[in-house]
Amino acid sequence: MSYRLAAISMQRAPGVFPGLFLFLVLPACSLFASDDALLQTPNEDVGVAIKSVAVAIDNCDESASMDTIVRYGTDTRYYAIIRGWLVQRLRGIESRIPESSAGDSSNANVRHADCLRNMIRRIDLE
Repeated sequence: MSYRLAAISMQRAPGVFPGLFLFLVLPACSLFASDDALLQTPNEDVGVAIKSVAVAIDNCDESASMDTIVRYGTDTRYYAIIRGWLVQRLRGIESRIPESSAGDSSNANVRHADCLRNMIRRIDLE
């Protein structure tokens, strides 16, 4: 009888340990991963990248904008879409430069176009 009881308990022992492990250890691991950046999904990463790039394109004059474009534009996952976005914005601004004879807005458009060209150059060279 005791041999048979020992055999049954030996068969159940390996199954008990993984269940205990999953029950006790995995919840404890989640305590260490409380940082929001660690919990972001790939879709959220893309959303953060798109928002950052949109702000950088709109605020071309700031030095942080160039850093943002270089950071995301040199990443192979985002390069094609960011470069295409910059080219389309540049074409739109360049189409407004010849027609605008109001000096101040023309200068702003020229500065913005120059900045976009520099951003394109920068991600192409890196």
